Amino acid sequence: MITEIRGIAGSGKSNRIYTLIGESLAAGRTVFLIVPEQTAVSAERRLSVYCAEHGIPTVDLEIVSFRRLANRVFREYGGLSYHYIGQGGKAVITWRVLGQLCDKLKYFRGISLSDISTVSAMCAQLDELRSCGITPTVLERASEQLGEGALADKLSDLSLISAAYGALLSADYDDPKEDITRLAELLEEHDFFVGKDVFLDSFYGFTPDELRVIGRMMKTADNLTIALQASGDYSSFHDSSTGTERQLRRMIPSDVKVGIETLSGTDSTRAPVLRDLTALLCSGEHKTLRGDGRVGFYICRDRYEEAEAAAGEILAHVRSGGRFSDCSVIVRRTSDWEGIADAVFSRHGIPCFISRRSDAVKDPAVRLITSSLEAVGHGWQTEDVIEILKTGLTPLTAEQCDTLEIYASAWHIRGRRWYDEYEWNMNPSGYSSSLGKDDEEILRTANDARARLVPPLMLLDLGSSRVSEYCRAIYAYLLELGLPEYISASGEDEPVRLWNAITDALDTLSAIAGELTATADTMAKLIRLALAGVTIGRIPTCVDEVTIGSADLYRPEGCRLAMLLGCCDGEFPSVPAETGLLSDRDRERLGELGIEIGRAPAAALSDEFLYFYMALSAPSRRLVLTRHTSSGDASACSPSEGWSTVLSMLADTEPVQFSALPPSLRVFSAASALDWALGDDGAAAMNACGTALSAIPEFAARLAGREMPISVSRAALGRAIADAIYGDTIGMSNSMIETYSACAFSYFGKYVLGLSEGGGATFRASDVGNYIHDMLERFVSELSAGNLPAEETEAGEYSHFVDEESERYENEILRGAEPDARQQSLFRRLRRTARLLVSDMADELRHSSFKPSFFELPFGLHEEIPPVEIEADGMTARLGGRIDRVDLCRQGDELLVKVTDYKTGTVPDLADSPSTGKGLQLLIYLLALCRDDRRIVRLLGEGYAAHGGYKTGADSSAYAENGSSDCDCSDIAPSDTDNITSDSAVSCADITKCDIDHSAEAPITKIRPAAAFYTEVRTPSESASGLPSDADIGLDTARGAIRRRGIMLDDPETASALDDTGNGHFIPANIKRDGSLTSRSGALLTADEIAQKCDEATEAVRGITAGIRSGHIDASPMRIDFKRTACDYCTMRQVCRNSEPKLRRPTPPHTPDNSKNGSPAIKNSGATNETSKQSMREEDKQ
Repeated sequence: MITEIRGIAGSGKSNRIYTLIGESLAAGRTVFLIVPEQTAVSAERRLSVYCAEHGIPTVDLEIVSFRRLANRVFREYGGLSYHYIGQGGKAVITWRVLGQLCDKLKYFRGISLSDISTVSAMCAQLDELRSCGITPTVLERASEQLGEGALADKLSDLSLISAAYGALLSADYDDPKEDITRLAELLEEHDFFVGKDVFLDSFYGFTPDELRVIGRMMKTADNLTIALQASGDYSSFHDSSTGTERQLRRMIPSDVKVGIETLSGTDSTRAPVLRDLTALLCSGEHKTLRGDGRVGFYICRDRYEEAEAAAGEILAHVRSGGRFSDCSVIVRRTSDWEGIADAVFSRHGIPCFISRRSDAVKDPAVRLITSSLEAVGHGWQTEDVIEILKTGLTPLTAEQCDTLEIYASAWHIRGRRWYDEYEWNMNPSGYSSSLGKDDEEILRTANDARARLVPPLMLLDLGSSRVSEYCRAIYAYLLELGLPEYISASGEDEPVRLWNAITDALDTLSAIAGELTATADTMAKLIRLALAGVTIGRIPTCVDEVTIGSADLYRPEGCRLAMLLGCCDGEFPSVPAETGLLSDRDRERLGELGIEIGRAPAAALSDEFLYFYMALSAPSRRLVLTRHTSSGDASACSPSEGWSTVLSMLADTEPVQFSALPPSLRVFSAASALDWALGDDGAAAMNACGTALSAIPEFAARLAGREMPISVSRAALGRAIADAIYGDTIGMSNSMIETYSACAFSYFGKYVLGLSEGGGATFRASDVGNYIHDMLERFVSELSAGNLPAEETEAGEYSHFVDEESERYENEILRGAEPDARQQSLFRRLRRTARLLVSDMADELRHSSFKPSFFELPFGLHEEIPPVEIEADGMTARLGGRIDRVDLCRQGDELLVKVTDYKTGTVPDLADSPSTGKGLQLLIYLLALCRDDRRIVRLLGEGYAAHGGYKTGADSSAYAENGSSDCDCSDIAPSDTDNITSDSAVSCADITKCDIDHSAEAPITKIRPAAAFYTEVRTPSESASGLPSDADIGLDTARGAIRRRGIMLDDPETASALDDTGNGHFIPANIKRDGSLTSRSGALLTADEIAQKCDEATEAVRGITAGIRSGHIDASPMRIDFKRTACDYCTMRQVCRNSEPKLRRPTPPHTPDNSKNGSPAIKNSGATNETSKQSMREEDKQ
């Protein structure tokens, strides 16, 4: 006899089944209860309790799922398989079959074997066809019936692929998904259910194979009882419930008696409104109910706020005497809520369990394998190796991983540089030849990390080898890394199951495709494919916890509070998407041919509403629905049909905006109180929450900073903190001054906090400067020694010199390593710049009485030239730096000074007021050199005496009158230059010496500023058409690419000494025929005007010093022009987070203290008094 028990959710279908089972057992009959796998444990527990209460023996009772039933039958009649293949193994077989048939396919001819998703989709489509009993023959016949067209070609290809797939699969393996098929076939041969009572409960529907098994039960079992979900004609899930009923009715044998039992009762333990709501939804009728506070609706801004609303409901339930295990959170897909709901619940102290299975491919252990193979297969690219480090499973410490990542990224290490025999010795700080203390430690750490990481990786560098060899190499690699020991030490079950899945995947790959040839990159894809269908389930860790589950799989038991999250249109209930390689239209056309594949779209949509209905039916005391108004991509979300239907049935219930709830309802835990205390939703509530939490140590620190906003445009450290950080003296450089002038906060972040952007190794301005200055210094030395001609000939002596010096520099920087393409490009550009400057300098030396005497001349603390000291508000700023080049020319007892700074970028305009803090560099250099300090006078004098007589062209009259025309320095002998580095200031006295005794000349007693120039170099681009090649760069190119800007004395005699060409090429001024000068860009200044600019520079620095002293760190950037501000180029922009900074015009960043005026150096061109002159003369004579 066949009995159908029909009823709505909560009508007592399961209880009726248990009663009938008890009667059968009491009568001594053998009973089988078949339930879904996820409810088997629950059914066993409930039925054992029922039988124990009624004294019914359970010896003849078996509770199984269809899969466990198959195992039970196989054990009795044979058919057990010990060669099951997983989903990953089937995907590998699919990959192999597609590779074999790719030339024979029509529709799928262009399918990509490297596209894992496409191969997985094909495997899923083959599984669906086999589960529906669609054979290759059926597909081929359907293709012939359709004739021509895309679907015909698609079916023809699927027929070929399915046939080859089935043959390869069945040769060595059994598909666990076909166990039910084999069960149905075996039951056709045996009367397993004869003399047994069979009960089916808790099913939403049945697969075709399960229906075949049920059909056999109908014919052989003594009694078959099936519980079915009832629904009205207008119910949204009517198709699901009636469709299953129709399928079963069609299979009932004509000679079998059928009974229908309809249950109209309801669960008395449920709240009346929840019972009535369930009944109305099931019938499809529309009536209004009174909610009585049992149903709640929350409208939230996003998923995080939905989780907050759920947390509040859960804590309210627990505080009223309930348990966490009474609460169920039901969503459509747990993957959408993982990392949101569990994180929010954890913050509020709510124990929870997410009922899900994690994808093995996303696990760090699998990513370790695939990223390692890709690193080897892609040629050891930096990004791939860094991906290995990020798995956290290498034998390196976190510090070693960070250091290796930073170093490898900085130098773009790739290819052989990872595994060759040479140690890395490139400077971690960039293109600099000198190593600091920290740099040496970074190098040691990076090399040690490389030595531990690379040797195991080399096990995978097999090139093109057999898959089986790669599988053995991967296993050896994991053992070398100590992964098994790491998993064992974790003490957790999930990593152990993952390790077993990995080893099984390697065995499967070796067995299925072991003889095939693959590269490392292909092997990475095969690993992903072999593990694509592997999921690792989780086991609840405690008894009393909230369960978060998906509506299609989760069956809550004993639920008192149910919360349905994400009730948005298209999300819950969901809209079924097309699956597989056959579209909905393809399935409809096949249906017309009598071939049913999968569920129809209408039936699938009905299933979604059934899931929603069953979730609504879960709670007994309270139901809560939530939805969000904005998705993760900021798009608007509307309510789902399920939400609207339930809401329309409850006349006295209105949705609540969660964000509009008062503090009394939104503060339900310490975490929510902290959120409120740190928020801005109301001063009273904020202060109350803050007061309540201030006594809790873990919250005290965060509360202490609640008064400090995230971003402010006006800020200060406070005098006490500033004193503690800076003290009474502060070292300053031009870069620091310019940074502070642009934005005080940028200065604070960069120079006080020490923040930097990181990134790759680049030619910083200082590195380029070291290269250029060292090159020019050696060039002057070679000119002085007569090793180079005064003017380049066709032999290209200057070009050869630059090439040799550049090669030496490159070797110092790279320390023997081969430069990559990027570095080669950088060095080529530097060489072009150097050729321009060398040609320009040689030309200048032939036409100038000023001779280069110092390169990279340092001044500052512990240097021969002391720092420029400027006092403001009790703090002394000590200005220091390095002067790129100092040229000197003697006039009587005075030395005229020209300072030069080389620029390859934007050149500041010295015509602007120095009070803005911009363009102070050259003025600071003049302040450093032109002081009444006999140490400076002696140092410059010695530099000039060593090199001042050098002549390469016609001397100017001013130069001859200085008494140096008789000095023939053609006999200057070169000295040892091997120990000269760009990091130390070396005067020409250290490089060369003059054989003429200059002691009879009057001693130098005064230093007078003559000029301060920026030499701007515009290197021709290699890609520009029509530009000269490297070998063709010479005088004409140099004159077109180099220009000088700055200030100089408005004095024809000085101008002639600087440039005797008459065309003003080497000065920013034009010389008329009558010898008078015309200025370019305001370059010509009198001595008093130069002194005034130096005074203005002093006052600008004094204002900056006072600002630093006061603790001023405002994020108030300077406006550069109408379109640009300092923020556009600021590396601290992401730190200050000031989206709308308060802009200011180029004015002093802080009001200076004018109590002390005047420059510490230049007040007048002849400032040295007679007493000082006499003293220095006597000292020079001694």
